[in-house]
Amino acid sequence: MKNLKETMVKKVSHFFAAAIMVCLLLGFNSMKVNAYYYYGDISNLRQTNATTNSATIQWTSDAETVKFNIYIRVNSSYQYKYFGSTQAKNYTFGNLADGTEYDIKVIGYSASGEEGDYEYTYVKTLPNTVKNLKQDKWYYFIKVLNVSWNRASGVDGYQVELKNSRGKIVKKLNYNSGYYDSASFSNMKDEIYTVHVRSYTKLNGKTYYSKWSTIFCFNQPRIKSVKVSGKKLKVSWGKVGGATGYDVYVSTKKTSGYKKVKSVGKNTTKATISKLKGKKFSAKKTYYVYVITKKKIGKRTYRSSSLYYWNNKNSSFGYK
Repeated sequence: MKNLKETMVKKVSHFFAAAIMVCLLLGFNSMKVNAYYYYGDISNLRQTNATTNSATIQWTSDAETVKFNIYIRVNSSYQYKYFGSTQAKNYTFGNLADGTEYDIKVIGYSASGEEGDYEYTYVKTLPNTVKNLKQDKWYYFIKVLNVSWNRASGVDGYQVELKNSRGKIVKKLNYNSGYYDSASFSNMKDEIYTVHVRSYTKLNGKTYYSKWSTIFCFNQPRIKSVKVSGKKLKVSWGKVGGATGYDVYVSTKKTSGYKKVKSVGKNTTKATISKLKGKKFSAKKTYYVYVITKKKIGKRTYRSSSLYYWNNKNSSFGYK
């Protein structure tokens, strides 16, 4: 149980304090001493409500406990920080981060300011959106796509959807744990996919879902042919479903110096380039080529990565 060790230490400490007080009173029975020991009591500390930036707690206490100091710490830190004070038996924390778990400590005080009982619990805020959702790798030759996101401490699970270029859901994943921060899809085709991810939190018997976060994932076109003919460079590649266009890049070096030499529409999968930096092409030289996929959605244009390159001397590929 969370913070069980600290709670047990607290209870034992109070027990021994009370026992010592009784012994002192019995040991000085020849004196007329009117002693008072304030113990106090806080119990049933629990979370009752949450939003994306707030959390509410509630508790019960005895009549002698009239004031409560509230402390908070992020789940992964060590130091509690004072957050506020109240005479009520409930408290709402504001300005919190969404989808985050916090440790809470409540200390009770008597009317004269004596510190009494204290209790621990944890609270979590509701998730707003999944943060930093991105395409990690598209392993073209084994047809595997990996995506990742930032894991949140206050969520209980994630739902993931993969849609093809026609908008059909081709894969659903449901992770019943907040410890996941990535997903992998196999048997990927040469088309543009949409990945949706949302998180959820369970609180007091209800499930609360975040908004969907969305990214578009697509691979580089695979080049079918690169050759120099008639002092011109001719390139052809495979079509990527859902693309709205392609850009062709050429260099005389493997990993640097690439220049965009051609932009074509979605129905074109080949290009003829006359010159590179003002010079005609020579069949004796080696030229390195890659093509990227473009997808325009609204006013924004998304582009694929450029991991692979090909050259005009052989049909093999390399990594930039």
